[in-house]
Amino acid sequence: MLPTYKISSTSARSATVEDIWLDPPDDIEAARTRRILRAEIVDNIHSTRARVKACLIHQKRHTQKHAWEDADAFSLATLKAGEEVRLQLGATETFHLFNELERLHTLSQNGVPQGQRNLVVADVEKAVAVQPSARKLLQQLLNEGGGEELWQALEELHPNLFRAIALVKLHELRERAVAQFEAHLTASDWSEEQWQQFFESNPWIFGYGLSYRFLSIIQSQTHYGGTDLIGKGGQRDDFLAATEAQKRFTVLVEIKKPETALILNKLYRNKSHLISGELVGGVSQVQSNCRAWGIGGLQTTDNSELPEQPPNETMQPKGILIIGHTGQLDTSAKRSTFELFRRNLQNPEIITFDELLARARHLLLNAEQELARPQTGAA
Repeated sequence: MLPTYKISSTSARSATVEDIWLDPPDDIEAARTRRILRAEIVDNIHSTRARVKACLIHQKRHTQKHAWEDADAFSLATLKAGEEVRLQLGATETFHLFNELERLHTLSQNGVPQGQRNLVVADVEKAVAVQPSARKLLQQLLNEGGGEELWQALEELHPNLFRAIALVKLHELRERAVAQFEAHLTASDWSEEQWQQFFESNPWIFGYGLSYRFLSIIQSQTHYGGTDLIGKGGQRDDFLAATEAQKRFTVLVEIKKPETALILNKLYRNKSHLISGELVGGVSQVQSNCRAWGIGGLQTTDNSELPEQPPNETMQPKGILIIGHTGQLDTSAKRSTFELFRRNLQNPEIITFDELLARARHLLLNAEQELARPQTGAA
């Protein structure tokens, strides 16, 4: 039987969870000590994934008739050098703690529960939290063979329900993608090829800040300049992307690494720095590739028609260079040198990895606000 969690809201942005006993014994009445998890669900403005606050507490009671009491508090501020405080958990207690935290994080995904509520987690993988009575009713209907009729009835009562569920699932996948992006950007442990594979799987990260509203990957590692799209030889870029509309306009994307240098430390003149060779080379590479594609990319027989794709326009293709990290720009002179350099480039557009991450977070925030709006539809 799935555990029930008693939730009580303390404000619009916080709710307490009834104490959770870690690894209760078979004879609960005889127990005189226990370890509990005391948790709180909060509205974390910094992360929608981190909404659970937790505290481990050792409790005791004199007899089974007495209430549980927290062990005497101890201020960590009084610790001296070489001293430590431990709360040792057994293997089973640790396993229970892991499971409880996983369920609590699932409960918190829909925000802070309001009022007095009893909730269970029906499916941790699918993050479904329902009230026990509702879960029992749904299970009864499904067991009685009314599954298809149930879904039809739900669709009639709430026409946008399944679309909303799909959007929530998509949002969760994108949240994981942003977390993965941030983790590897911080660790600097991915190669250019790994970054390319990541962006190929998550083209939405390029967002709406570009000249084109919608981008889609047509062919990774595209060949052009006298060869076909999958041929050997010729120049190639990491991505060939295009705007989505009735007409598709080519966009070439080149990916370097977050640690690629943007600006040299040495000052040149008038408090300006030299642009790094990697950045100049990347710009030249994209410009050359855009020119090659514009002249002959789709003029060859094999490239003129892509299967199951609308026709592409190739006049003066747009180029995007993903390179470096603005954290390198640790002085005003470096920042102004870099910004003036890229602002005065007509093509390509230069975007750093951390700027692209910020763009992805912004898209997630907009999506969260959209999901939070009431859905209208026939009742």
